[in-house]
Amino acid sequence: ADIEFMGGKVILNKNGNLTVFGEVAAEKVAAGEYAVLGAGKTIGSGKIGAHELSTIIVTERIKDNSKVFLTPTSSTGGQALILGTKISGQGFEVKLDKLVETDVTFDYWIVQEE
Repeated sequence: ADIEFMGGKVILNKNGNLTVFGEVAAEKVAAGEYAVLGAGKTIGSGKIGAHELSTIIVTERIKDNSKVFLTPTSSTGGQALILGTKISGQGFEVKLDKLVETDVTFDYWIVQEE
């Protein structure tokens, strides 16, 4: 049987899984694997179209202090993806320095810095 306390806000099940309904603060977190709940909230994919220099990712999750990690999933024509303008609560821009002949696809991960 599950063990619940704090009015059901903390639950420990028989498999040793701990569920917390609220914020967890820690000096250090060590894990064998990391998963983001609520896909589409802080992780996702985007595309800069062929012959374009930028694209806008619309997401309310971006804040002024957000860090955005970009990972190309296709050729970038030998150049880095650039994080452009961030507009808190609205989205962010991903840019290239030079035009490319094909679409450039990428994944992103938004991490809030507090």
